[in-house]
Amino acid sequence: MSINTRLIQDISQQLKQTLHPEIQTETELSELYNFYVFCIIIKAARNEGALVYYKDVLKRNPEQLVFRRRAGQIYDPSKPYTHAVIEFQDKPPLEIHMGVKIHGRLRVLYDCDLCVLYKMEADSCRANQRQPRASRILMAVDCQYYTSQLKFELAQAFIAFSSELRVAGNCYFVSNSASDSAAKLLASRKRKWEYDIFPRATNNVNRLMYEFQTSFKDFKARN
Repeated sequence: MSINTRLIQDISQQLKQTLHPEIQTETELSELYNFYVFCIIIKAARNEGALVYYKDVLKRNPEQLVFRRRAGQIYDPSKPYTHAVIEFQDKPPLEIHMGVKIHGRLRVLYDCDLCVLYKMEADSCRANQRQPRASRILMAVDCQYYTSQLKFELAQAFIAFSSELRVAGNCYFVSNSASDSAAKLLASRKRKWEYDIFPRATNNVNRLMYEFQTSFKDFKARN
């Protein structure tokens, strides 16, 4: 069974909602990988007791899930882009977005593969047509799908990215590939990272999911 088929099956089982046909027919593996990690975050939230449901940019209940294929504006109404809403009892609601642009500490825009932020911030961004602020982001994930060894330069870029967001503790570098030099760099800089993340690598996937759960657990304790 190809990794395409495995990823599609895993996504379908975890999202439990109709996926737009283009996800299965037109999506590149790198984009599909982002969907896969998105699903792991969803599962982590549910494991921590969250109610998870889906909305589009116009606040409608989507019949099909439509995700950005490239990083764009969180408020863009050109397509009914989908995001997930996470609700923990008596806590501020959160949203998970795929492929959005966010502001770093110097107001520089960065492309973020996966972003968990406060719903109040997301609502304000949609109403005022602005980008999310790093201070209101709970979790950011940089996803890297590679058919060869992971490039060292990607780890270097991630360190700069996470430093600009000021959420290094909840900023994750996730890849299906591996590199000893990249792992050494990320570990020495005390970044959160996981490689060899794909459906058959159960132990690695579970470890990543538990990392996400810990972030949600800490969120519930702080709020």
